[in-house]
Amino acid sequence: MGRSDQSKESHQAFERSIVLSPKVRECHNITGPFEDLLRVEVEYLAAYTVFHTDVLRTLPQERAITTCVVTDSAKDQRA
Repeated sequence: MGRSDQSKESHQAFERSIVLSPKVRECHNITGPFEDLLRVEVEYLAAYTVFHTDVLRTLPQERAITTCVVTDSAKDQRA
């Protein structure tokens, strides 16, 4: 995700909002063209569409969202 406001207050508000969402399993602050990487787990793709519309797009800090869907994993060591 890309945020429209880079201030400390905006970052903290974003994190407070994301922590409240049970579908967000991980949230990482990253370098590059976007500020945050979220790992979201949903039951099916249509549920992600609802999450995207009802949660992510409503965040006031949101500037851009890029979605990548995992179709298979050659290696995954998460417990």
